[in-house]
Amino acid sequence: MHLADFEGPVSFEYAPVADGHPDPGEVVWTWVPFEDDPSRGKDRPVLVIDAQTFAAVAAAVRAVRG
Repeated sequence: MHLADFEGPVSFEYAPVADGHPDPGEVVWTWVPFEDDPSRGKDRPVLVIDAQTFAAVAAAVRAVRG
């Protein structure tokens, strides 16, 4: 599933647990595929939204124009 295909409510809560796994509200570095070629990508910072399914939002490193 692509993040753009997600529909539904999202709830936010920051309650980190020191277990070595990312928690909602934390920023972690992970491999993110390029939109134009999903077989390629780059390590980027992402904001973790849901740790159960590891839903995250990639952080933009520069302004997007278009």
